[in-house]
Amino acid sequence: VLSHKPTHMVVAFGINDSARWLLTSERSENRLAGLKTAFEEYKKKVAEYCNIARAHGIELIICTPAPYDEYTEGDSLPLRGGHSLMLGYADFIRAYAKEQNIELCDYHEFLSNELEVDKEKIYSSDRIHPTAHGYYLIAKCFLTHQGLQIDKEAPIPEYFTDWSTQVGRLRVIFGAEQMIVHNYKMPLEEKMAMMEEKVRTENWGQPVFERFIRSFVKEKRNQEELYKLIDELYERDVHLHA
Repeated sequence: VLSHKPTHMVVAFGINDSARWLLTSERSENRLAGLKTAFEEYKKKVAEYCNIARAHGIELIICTPAPYDEYTEGDSLPLRGGHSLMLGYADFIRAYAKEQNIELCDYHEFLSNELEVDKEKIYSSDRIHPTAHGYYLIAKCFLTHQGLQIDKEAPIPEYFTDWSTQVGRLRVIFGAEQMIVHNYKMPLEEKMAMMEEKVRTENWGQPVFERFIRSFVKEKRNQEELYKLIDELYERDVHLHA
């Protein structure tokens, strides 16, 4: 990010940084210790990233994490305590923003209110990732916070779809490197060998990572071509309609 010399930066850490999966285990000293460790690491990393940005003269907006959807009726059982867990994280961000005089965009409060009154589904079945409607609400929250008026919700326009799909492919590659490889500087062939071994042995780590691993093996070597395609689609479709 810093290589682009930004003047402004949005800092948002979310539910995946909370070690929420520990709530699936029985209550114990180990579970409590794990939750505390994750929270302390969260606080440390938020301060670290904000300090780096401010040291470069970047103006910050910091966002509370979205709430965990514990109370909506649905097909999947919720994590008991998930909502309270994320409320604690949100309260920390609110306090930190006030203490450090950083502009705050409060996703947690906005979406918590919407969960009480909105009849449309805001979250998918995992109670973490928003639906298309949920993402619209997040955009509405952020843009309204900037003093902008957002149009009524509408389907994604066709001119945007191809570009968005290709960006999604790139995002999966980066997600695999960040969450599974854990080492951006590792030589490409070593990364490929690691991920190909996981494909052969079905050693996913977590079931959700299967798509990330298979996509990485398929797409990583074509990353430069994917960059070019994204730029071409942006110039051809998105830029002309912006």
